Amino acid sequence: VLRESRQDRELSGPALSAIERAVRSGRQVAERLLVFARRRPLALTRVQLGAWLEAARPLLAQAAGPRVTLDLGSAPALPEILCDASELDVALVNLVINARDAMAQSGRIEVRAYPCDEASGAPQALVARPPRFVCLTVKDDGPGMTEQVRRRALEPFYTTKGEAGTGLGLSQVYGFMQQVGGQIVLDSAPGRGTAVHLYFPVASSAGQR
Repeated sequence: VLRESRQDRELSGPALSAIERAVRSGRQVAERLLVFARRRPLALTRVQLGAWLEAARPLLAQAAGPRVTLDLGSAPALPEILCDASELDVALVNLVINARDAMAQSGRIEVRAYPCDEASGAPQALVARPPRFVCLTVKDDGPGMTEQVRRRALEPFYTTKGEAGTGLGLSQVYGFMQQVGGQIVLDSAPGRGTAVHLYFPVASSAGQR
């Protein structure tokens, strides 16, 4: 019977840990690609974005890091949306991490939820009374994107972070918004920071799809 040597055991521990990390990483990539391809079903429930933002504050603050000022706010009495709360957590964490990295981990990130009415600045096609969409915006005061980067930012595997990035953060958010019947709009330019607008159909409209 072959016995495992002490040296083999010492080598197998780190090797197994590396394999486990690789498997977890591969699973996360696969899950993000399934969301992007709209092949993984979502568990849609009614979500009030104001209450959700407050509950998510500790999670988003951790994602932002200690050197970033995180400013969360919402308009009162927002209509509910239909959404997968877990995927919403993932999407917002991705956006906050992207904003943090764009600012070199120091700066200000604003997260706002508001109805798409005449005063919201939303695309005219989404504006109605009563509102048919609720917007969740994540805005940073980083360097902003060039037009070339902005146009490609939602593509899977496109990243400006080199080996440190997977290029799946924004594409996952895009796939998620497609699945809930919403839209994502990037507003960015050099020297102006970046604002990511997520437009969610209100629950009554979403339920009629």
